[in-house]
This record gives sequence, structure tokens and C-alpha cells, in this order.
Amino acid sequence: MPPNPTMYRAFPSSLERTGPRQLTGRLVPYGETADVLDELPDGQIDIYREGFRPGAFGPQVNTRAQKVIQRIGLIHRHDGGLGYLGPVMALREAQDGLYGDIMIVPTKADDVAALLDAGVDELSIEFRLPQGNDHTEIVDGVRWRKRAHLDGIALEPKGAYRTAQVLAYRAEMDAQKAAEAEEQRIKAEEDKAADEEKARAEAAAEEIKVRAEKEAEAALERKRRFEEMNSRFDADVVRQREFVKAYLPGDRRNQ
Repeated sequence: MPPNPTMYRAFPSSLERTGPRQLTGRLVPYGETADVLDELPDGQIDIYREGFRPGAFGPQVNTRAQKVIQRIGLIHRHDGGLGYLGPVMALREAQDGLYGDIMIVPTKADDVAALLDAGVDELSIEFRLPQGNDHTEIVDGVRWRKRAHLDGIALEPKGAYRTAQVLAYRAEMDAQKAAEAEEQRIKAEEDKAADEEKARAEAAAEEIKVRAEKEAEAALERKRRFEEMNSRFDADVVRQREFVKAYLPGDRRNQ
């Protein structure tokens, strides 16, 4: 089974110089939540709230295997960057987060000191989730990471990575969804108006048809009555002629 993909997070944090070439800082806060954004394998975007439980990196902190922690390195890649800066020498956990000590390689010590003096003292991390489904619990919509594996740390300028970027993307997506919803609402209203207009037109056409049928029936009734009246009139004329003939002198009956 392939390993889970690498995930990237950034936290408001400051490194302190605790030795000539040693830096110490909180690498991951515990018990705090932040808006994060992940790109899924199918290209879709997953936005959610995330937090880390105390002890999330316990297996790495407590390992006794040699050189395992030192494989985690600090790098600087912003604006071209200085590249690899040095290994993590120790990890330790506290209730409020995962802390680490980093030893800067001699050739980068002056450059790192200059970066720190310039305010480049925040961190982002690379981590992976273990296989299985017991590394995360969801509480009130927040994905709490109970287990994670730290792969790397990056030195970042202040404000280089902020949840504002995620929130801006979320606002953009919300605006897009709102625009789509408005388009659907307008279309629904237009469809409703078209259906109502069609119904009115069909009702008017049906009314005209009924009226025409009634007028046609009335015309036929008038024609029937006229023909009936005309038939009676013709019969009356014939009877009148017979009556007249009966009372005329004989010499005039044949006139």
C-alpha cells in the first residue's frame, strides 16, 4: 500500500537562538484549530478545520533508533532560498505543542542569523498521516490528528503562510457558489414566469376555443330553428292554399 501523501501546514511561531548555531521553537501547536486547504488526487480542493492532539508525534519523539530524528531537516526555499539549513537534533512534547532543537550547519550560520534578524522566523511543516483510519477523530467538524509523522520543517518569512489565504480561497468559493445560486434562482424565476405565461396563453386559447365552439353551437341552433320555422311556414302556405281552393267557386279553383 503506498504511503499517504505529504501534507503541508504553517503556524504562527518564532524560533529562538538557544546556542551559537542552535535554534529552538514550537514546531506544531497542540489543541489549536486552523483552516487548512488540501489538494486531493483528483484535483479537487478540500477545505476544513484541523488541529493536533497532544502526543500526535509521540512515536518520533520517543524513538530510540539512532539518527531517525536527525533525518528531519530545516530548509529555506522562499524566493530561491538557502536550501538545507541543518538537522533536527531533538524533539520533545509539551501540553501546548511539539518542540524541536535544530542545529544549523556552519556554512549557513551567518545567513540564517541574517534571516532571523530580518524577521524570517516562522515555520511550516511537512508531515504524513499513518496508514489506517485511527489517526484522526472528527469532533464538531474539526479533524483532530491523533497521530502524524513529521518529515520536514521550512523556515518562512513572517506572514508567508497564513490562514487568511485559506479563508480568501473559501470566500472566493463561497462567492462563486453564491453567484451560481443566484443564477439558478434567476433561471428558476424565469422558468416559472415562462411556465405561468404559457399556462395563461393556453388558458386564453382554451377560452377562445370554448367560446368559438359555443358560438358555433349557437349558430347551428339558430340555423336549425330557422329551418324549422321555415318548414312550418311552408306547411302553413300549403294549408292556406288548400283552404282557399276549398272555398273558391269551381271555375276559379284551377286558376
